[in-house]
Amino acid sequence: MSTESRQLAIQLEHRARAIFNCDRGGLGGVVDSDFIDSGGWYTVIVSCLAKFYVGVVNIQYIDEYLDNYSFLANMKITDSYPQFKASYDEFTKLLKMVKTN
Repeated sequence: MSTESRQLAIQLEHRARAIFNCDRGGLGGVVDSDFIDSGGWYTVIVSCLAKFYVGVVNIQYIDEYLDNYSFLANMKITDSYPQFKASYDEFTKLLKMVKTN
């Protein structure tokens, strides 16, 4: 795994740990950079966004995001780092929007 890929998995793990207020391996082992990089990226993203899946506006934004990035399900970050990076950047922006609605 490349350094970039590893760092991205760690960033998502830290983001998920903050959302769920848990340690590494929380949520049945899902909140873990090793799980994330081995094909669990989309699972972690969906889990994180589920917490904010209320209200018409949030649901619309989350559904659109998930539709746009569903192709990443079961892929490893090293399979397409630029697409995962774009997904993470948009995920970060989306979190800011849904937390304020």
